[in-house]
Amino acid sequence: MKKTSLSLALFAALGLTACNSDNQSTHTSVPVSASVNQSFETFSNAFISQYWAHYPEASSHAGYGKYDDIITIPNAQTRTKNNAFVTAQLATLHKFDVNTLTANQKTDYYLIENRLKLSLWHNNTFKSWQWNPSNYNVSGGFALLLNNRFKSTDEKLALVLNRLKFVPEYYQAAQNNIENPTLEFTQLAIQQNKGAFSVLKDDLLETVSNSNLSPEEKALFKSRFADAKTAIHGFVDFLTQLEKELSDNNSARSFRIGEALYEQKFAFDIQSGYTAKQMYHKALADKERVTDEMVKLTNQLWPKYFPNTEKPSNSRDAISQLIKHLSVKHVAKEKFVDEISKQIPALEAFVKEKNLITLDADKPLVVRKTPEYMRGYAMASINSPGPYESQGKIMN
Repeated sequence: MKKTSLSLALFAALGLTACNSDNQSTHTSVPVSASVNQSFETFSNAFISQYWAHYPEASSHAGYGKYDDIITIPNAQTRTKNNAFVTAQLATLHKFDVNTLTANQKTDYYLIENRLKLSLWHNNTFKSWQWNPSNYNVSGGFALLLNNRFKSTDEKLALVLNRLKFVPEYYQAAQNNIENPTLEFTQLAIQQNKGAFSVLKDDLLETVSNSNLSPEEKALFKSRFADAKTAIHGFVDFLTQLEKELSDNNSARSFRIGEALYEQKFAFDIQSGYTAKQMYHKALADKERVTDEMVKLTNQLWPKYFPNTEKPSNSRDAISQLIKHLSVKHVAKEKFVDEISKQIPALEAFVKEKNLITLDADKPLVVRKTPEYMRGYAMASINSPGPYESQGKIMN
């Protein structure tokens, strides 16, 4: 795997961003040793290969493809195994003096370090595996497999067949993990896991019946498919009962994680030179600046849209009234996706004209409705192809 590919894999698959402020510290430049350079190169390439093997779901989303038929069982044994893996990798990483690495290697170093520390934090401190039931859903992996454009139907079905065997144990472990969840995430998990049947639908059995799988494989597929659906139904039933208890007893955990945890999460997720509180105050200042601009625009547009109506003396009331008036012309909900699809060419042309970002011509933007197993946040979403998918589509 080339060096640029490693960085892409780390950026895209590990879900990390680099957001720096002017006050971020810099490192003193140290001459780079060729032997250190090669040693880190060897480590980083070995790390990403081991990472995919250890986190098969992440490898699937990256388009790696080698572990698409595996589902990690989210039990205590797996968390212990993850902690051991992360601790060992951190120990190896910290043997390198970051100041002796090249600029690209420093990027890889900090990406790897952040990802590993984040994993430990999620397992041992944040513990959303206990209180966020929406963490548990097998649909995405199956959808990636079944929608793969570069595998034959028989290849996909063979992988799905193996993946199905993990589903009952997966949901049993999920059920065992859940403790004092939030009501909101419980409700979201119910909705999204019901959406699993939009992926694992009975039409799949007909496809299997018409495939080139052996009679034994077809029979096994049918059996595992039934067991998987039973497991999902069981998890939804468990959550539905849990939702009732939480509502009746008013005993749900708050969905707010608190300032201390939020600061920690912000530091891992955003990797900014700002703290969350500093970013908040910066946002407030920016809000005031933007509001001033909106006041100017409102003053300009008011005569056009309200020629016979006196403008409210309160600027914010005037802004609100104008926005509500303009919102009346928004596209209807049922036509939202179609309208966005029509606008994509114009948006792409604008981005290219203004040279805002580089658009890969081999990875076209494709608009889709958010799949049922992902709904609950937005009507539409972006699902970018992984760094290994050279001809993948960017699903919006």
